[in-house]
Amino acid sequence: MLFCFTMIFVAAGLVVVASGEWLGLVFGGLGGGLGIAAMAVFVERLQVVLDARAGVARISHRTMFRQRETGFDLSRVLGAELQNATSNRDGRRRTLSRPAFKVTHGTDLDPYAHPITEIYSSGRGPETLVTALNHWLEAHRSGDQGSSQPTSAPHPSTS
Repeated sequence: MLFCFTMIFVAAGLVVVASGEWLGLVFGGLGGGLGIAAMAVFVERLQVVLDARAGVARISHRTMFRQRETGFDLSRVLGAELQNATSNRDGRRRTLSRPAFKVTHGTDLDPYAHPITEIYSSGRGPETLVTALNHWLEAHRSGDQGSSQPTSAPHPSTS
């Protein structure tokens, strides 16, 4: 959606410039610049990798300007869970959720929740991801050899 917004402003600016009005450069530049700035702020690529062979769980976040990666020893990951929050917009209560790993501190038996993403969202995307992660972890712990195959689960877009 942001890409379309950006391209509409840039295209409109180019059409105005083609008709002889140099003010179209300002229109296209400002509209295109705002669209690119919005993509830099709001668009994030999230990747969760569960690597049975290496014994690690890795969460990678990438935006246009930065990349962060967090890793855990797979033996410390107890499972995945939903974290819920409530939104009150326009007088309507909505429940938002985000996926999180339940992780231990090593020898400490008291697990903590490590959010997979900072963003709470509506819809079934977070629940679908938590279900897929828990199925994979359960199959991995039961020794299912097929569990090391890549699995993908839809995750809601943050744009």
